[in-house]
Amino acid sequence: MGSNDENSRTRYYILALSTVCLTLTCANSLILNFTIICMDDVEEGLRQTPYSPNHTVDDPNMHWLDSPSRKNLLFSAVAFGTLLGTAPLMQIMQRYGTRISFTAYGLLSAIATLLLPVSVDFGGFWAVAAIRTLQGAAIAINYPLLGSISEAWSPLDQSSFYISILSCHLQFAAMVAMPVSGGLCDTSFGWRSVYYLMGTVSLVFFLIYAKYYTNKPAMHRKVSAKELTHIQSGKEINEGRQPVPYKAILTTPVILGFLSASIGGNGGFQMFFQYGPTYMNKAMGMEVASTGWATAFPYLLSFIVKSIAGPLSDKTTFIGETAKIILFTSLSQGIMTTCIIALAMTTSLSTAQLCYTMAIAASGLNIIGIIRCAQLVARQHVHFLMAVVTLINCILVLFIPVFVAFMAPDNTVEQWSRIFYVVAGVVILSNIYFLFTADSRPAEWTRADWGNPSASMPKVSTINGPQMPNLSSRDSVLWSDTKDAFPGFGHSPSSSSSPADNQRLQNVLAFRNEKVL
Repeated sequence: MGSNDENSRTRYYILALSTVCLTLTCANSLILNFTIICMDDVEEGLRQTPYSPNHTVDDPNMHWLDSPSRKNLLFSAVAFGTLLGTAPLMQIMQRYGTRISFTAYGLLSAIATLLLPVSVDFGGFWAVAAIRTLQGAAIAINYPLLGSISEAWSPLDQSSFYISILSCHLQFAAMVAMPVSGGLCDTSFGWRSVYYLMGTVSLVFFLIYAKYYTNKPAMHRKVSAKELTHIQSGKEINEGRQPVPYKAILTTPVILGFLSASIGGNGGFQMFFQYGPTYMNKAMGMEVASTGWATAFPYLLSFIVKSIAGPLSDKTTFIGETAKIILFTSLSQGIMTTCIIALAMTTSLSTAQLCYTMAIAASGLNIIGIIRCAQLVARQHVHFLMAVVTLINCILVLFIPVFVAFMAPDNTVEQWSRIFYVVAGVVILSNIYFLFTADSRPAEWTRADWGNPSASMPKVSTINGPQMPNLSSRDSVLWSDTKDAFPGFGHSPSSSSSPADNQRLQNVLAFRNEKVL
C-alpha cells in the first residue's frame, strides 16, 4: 500500500473513470444524429435522387438516407433499445454487481458503434436499426449507475458533488460527440472514422474500468483505511447483496413523490432536449447557423450550475438535508416552469432564447434535489429507482414526438404556446406531491435486518488477530487475495499488521459472502 495521502484519492479516480465511461456510451448513441448528414458517399448506386414530394415514405426503391420517416425511426430506435435494455437490468445488477454489469453494457455499446459503418454499407436499413437498438440498450444502465456508484463510493458529506459530476455525462456526451463528428466528417478519414475512433476508445476505457473498479470500496487494494472510514461513515454496511423489496419501495410515499416529480422534471427537460432547436428555428425564425450554438450553450451552462451547486449543497450545514432537497427542487422546477410559461406568452426571439437558456440551466439543479432524495432514502436500492426513471424517460421520448406532431403540426408560435402551457401544468402538478413527501432519512427497508430479523453480521474474532472463517471456495480466494494485499493478516498480530489495516480487514470480511466479481 502507498501512503494515506496517495490512497485517499481513489474515490476521485473512480468518479473520473465512471464519468468518462458514462459519457462514452451516451456519446456513441448521439453520433448518428450528426454523421447522418455526412453520408453522401454511401453506395450512390443504391440510391435514387434525393427525397422529393414525388416519392412516398414507403417507396421500396428509396434509400433510407433519403426517407425522413426512416431516419426518424433510427432516432426512435435508441429509445426502444433502452426499453429493452432496462427489462433485464435489475436481475443482471442484482446477480453480477455494478462492475460486471456496466462492463457488459459498455462493451455492447463499443461493439455496436464499431459495427454501425458496416451495417450502413452492407446491411441496409434494418441492420442499421438493429445496431441503433443495441446502442440504446447499452445506455439503459446509465441512470441506475448514478445511484449505485455514488451510493458505494461517495461519502455522505460529498454525495451531492459525486452524483452531480456523474450526471454531467449527458452534457459531456454532446460536447464530445458533436465536435468529434464535425471535425472528422470534414477530413479525408470521413464519417466512418468517427465510429471507429469512438468504438475503439470505448473498448479501451471499459477494459480499464473492468480492471480498476470494484463494487465495494473495501475490496479495492488502493483504498486506504482512512479513506474507507470516510466513505463508510454514517452508512449502514450490509452484508452481501440484499434482494430488492420492490413492493415496499413502490408503496413508500416519498418514493411515489419522487417518481411523480421525475415525470414532470424529465418531461420538461426532454421537451427542450428533443425539440429546442425545432422550436427556435421553425417557430421563432432563428437562423440555422445560430440555432446550433443557441441550443448547445444552455447545456454547458447546466454543467457549470451542477459543478457549483453540488459542492455547495455538501458544504451547506446550517439547514437540514430535507430542507436542501426541497429548496433545490423548488428552484429547479420553479425556474423551469416560470420560463416555460414565459415561452408560451412571448413572440420575441430574444426573450425566447433567454427563457430557453434559463430553463435548461435550472434543470441541472434537479439532480441535487429529486435525485439526491432518492439516493438518501433508497441507499443500496437506489439503482432500482433509477431504472424506473430510465423507463419513464423512454416512455417520454417515445410519447413527446407524437404529442408535438398532434399539437404543433405547422410549428407556429400559437401551436407551441399551447404545448408550453400543457408542459407547465404537468411540471407543477407532478411536483406538488413530492414537496409534501420529500425526506432524507433512509427508509426502513434499507436496514440489513429488514424482512429477516434473525439475520446477523458475521462474527470475526480479533482477539488474537483475524482468524479465517468457514468460507466457500470462491470466498477463500477473496481471503487469499486479502492476505496477499495485507501481509500479516490471517494469523497473530505482527509488526506488519497495523490497527488501521486490521480495521479494514474487518470491513472486507463483512462482505465475504458477496461474490466479488
